[in-house]
Amino acid sequence: MYDPYTLRVTSYSRNFTKVRLEPSRVKQIEKFAKELAKIKADEPQHKVDNNKEYDRFRTGLLGEAAVEDLLGIKVIDWEVGHSVNFNTPDIKGYDIGIK
Repeated sequence: MYDPYTLRVTSYSRNFTKVRLEPSRVKQIEKFAKELAKIKADEPQHKVDNNKEYDRFRTGLLGEAAVEDLLGIKVIDWEVGHSVNFNTPDIKGYDIGIK
């Protein structure tokens, strides 16, 4: 059976670089993700997320934190505001997002 995850991710996992985040940083991110989820709940594009806002924000922020540690750059934007004001690439100068 064709399994895209195994084909595209698991088969390369031995080449991945593991990044471990400090527990205090994870707690900081989890707290911020809860705040974000609460504030963003009223935005139309977030109302259709089936109450998975916290999970989505937490996962994204943890990924950004890992990239920060790995590359030694700042990625996380700790400001909170309407999404329309934050539609920019995660890494300035590169038209990409971190997932």
